[in-house]
Amino acid sequence: MTAGDMIRRLHQQIKGWTMYHRFAVSGRTFAAVDNRIFWSLRRWCRKRHRNKSWGWIRKKYFQRMDNRDWVFTGVIRDSTGKGWPTRLMKAAGVKVFRWKKMRSDANPYDPAWELYLEERECWKWTHTLAKRGRIAYLWKAPDGKCVACGQILHVAEQPWHVHHRVWRCQGGRDTFDNLELLHANCHRQKHAQKRN
Repeated sequence: MTAGDMIRRLHQQIKGWTMYHRFAVSGRTFAAVDNRIFWSLRRWCRKRHRNKSWGWIRKKYFQRMDNRDWVFTGVIRDSTGKGWPTRLMKAAGVKVFRWKKMRSDANPYDPAWELYLEERECWKWTHTLAKRGRIAYLWKAPDGKCVACGQILHVAEQPWHVHHRVWRCQGGRDTFDNLELLHANCHRQKHAQKRN
């Protein structure tokens, strides 16, 4: 196994593990994981090149990049044989988010809580990779404009919300035909009009 193959396999493991645990208080744990990975890679390099000095191994596999020492690097080859330099991601570099707990008195069957639950769902959508694709699809559907006011929606900048045409408390589902992307203010106005 080459260093590039090792990096490819470790990326999958590190990315999956850190994305799952990033909502907990995990910054120190991620740094400890990076430390364990470094010492395991060091042993792997030593085992692979028994007759080489540590200075030679360091020069071949570990580099200084972006103010970071000891970055494990390698070359990943594509199907044509062309090599692409790559480096191992840092688990501690993954941003940690605090998970927002649901309010204890929230009731999903009460229309008064619909706006709060939609705003909470929108926050969850922005922090998961799978849901970001759904946001992009909803944004492209009306040519990147708010359905309520017709102004351009800037998805990269908050505030915007995902609105259910038929509210979930009234049996609405999370399908594309029932969802639309609105400015946060337009969303609050829609809910205020529907309540009156």
